[in-house]
Amino acid sequence: MLIDNISSCQELDNVLNKNYQKNILYFYSNRCNTCQELDLELNNFLIKNNNKKIQFIKINIEDSPEIVKNLDITTYPIFRIYNKNVLSREIFGTYSNILEILEKCLN
Repeated sequence: MLIDNISSCQELDNVLNKNYQKNILYFYSNRCNTCQELDLELNNFLIKNNNKKIQFIKINIEDSPEIVKNLDITTYPIFRIYNKNVLSREIFGTYSNILEILEKCLN
């Protein structure tokens, strides 16, 4: 499931409290070339993994300063992967094989 336009900590908490085994938070910026390049690949990744019990949450850093500050996001793009709401991995989106890394994190 894809969730977009999260802008407050309260909204994020509500989304994370749903019963998903994995939550992937993706912090991006519309001004970031790497983020724009990743967008199509991420859409394909989401289509491929749609039937798994994962929730993919896109957070635009410009629209979500409260979340960025609260989670201490200092760079982007960045992925944070949570297993049952516990942070298990943090991945910076500059890897050429980012989708392979994300795929491995789902197993």
